[in-house]
Amino acid sequence: MPKLAAELLQPLRAGRPASALLFRREDGRPVDRWWVSAAITQAAIAGGVPKKRARALHPHMLRATVLTQLLEQGVPADRVKDIALHASVDTTLRYDRRRTALTGHPLYDLENKYEERGELVASQSDDAP
Repeated sequence: MPKLAAELLQPLRAGRPASALLFRREDGRPVDRWWVSAAITQAAIAGGVPKKRARALHPHMLRATVLTQLLEQGVPADRVKDIALHASVDTTLRYDRRRTALTGHPLYDLENKYEERGELVASQSDDAP
């Protein structure tokens, strides 16, 4: 476990036997994917995400986000495969959302260059009140 993760989880681990659940429902039962999905939705709404978008979030999106961030940071795909417990790098690369991200897209790079040189023409929507 990464050092930072261990430090952040320490208050939850303090005084618990190693076999005790780290996360559980208020009634003591283990959490399941439905509980986690509801928790993610509630946290997103509390953080200002519009309700419609927050309801579309799910735990697997978080997994894809983490794996994509690892790849963006230059972690080799075979290492990310091991972290994700995938049998194949091909499976890991299906989680890579970089190819569908708009940031870093060549058109955005081109727009930024024109904007920096003051040569960007405002679109009609930019002029609208």
